[in-house]
Amino acid sequence: MISPEERRRREQAVRFARNSVRLEGFILSEEAEALNQRYIDGELTRAEYNAAIFALAGLPGSRNSWGMATLNNPTRVMNTSQTS
Repeated sequence: MISPEERRRREQAVRFARNSVRLEGFILSEEAEALNQRYIDGELTRAEYNAAIFALAGLPGSRNSWGMATLNNPTRVMNTSQTS
């Protein structure tokens, strides 16, 4: 069980990430959104969430030179449908 404060922090982080990819013209897949909700609900730790997102993208998990997560095959996590 996570605290209400942790849940709010997770909701804000997911909302920020979702809006960030939308600015790039992508929409998260239903599978990615389901993982987002499980993370927000406290069913997944941060490490489990990251591993699940990497697995969804077909990656074991990789990082760029700044230590940031990278997706070499983002099409399984996002689609190119434009939002209205």
